[in-house]
Amino acid sequence: MINQPNQGAPDIMAEIRQVWQKQWGASGRRWEDDEPRYQYALEMKTDPRYGSQPWEKVEQDLQREWEKRHADKPWNKAAAAVREAWEHITQRQHRG
Repeated sequence: MINQPNQGAPDIMAEIRQVWQKQWGASGRRWEDDEPRYQYALEMKTDPRYGSQPWEKVEQDLQREWEKRHADKPWNKAAAAVREAWEHITQRQHRG
């Protein structure tokens, strides 16, 4: 289960990267550009304040935190990747 920081993180990130590769690999996008967004989602998903909540309940808080940490990277460019990872991790948690 993913309730503690970094527990299962390498496996989850490998899964997320595989999904990313299938969806975006041939598009010219670079994993290195998107990876911080997915890492952020994983970090926030392991945070007890947010981890058990659905995306709709945490999006505004995640946006505020993103903007504090990454003032040079607009949320509107990060949000889709963060949500994609959030949903993937949620589905993985439900699978057990």
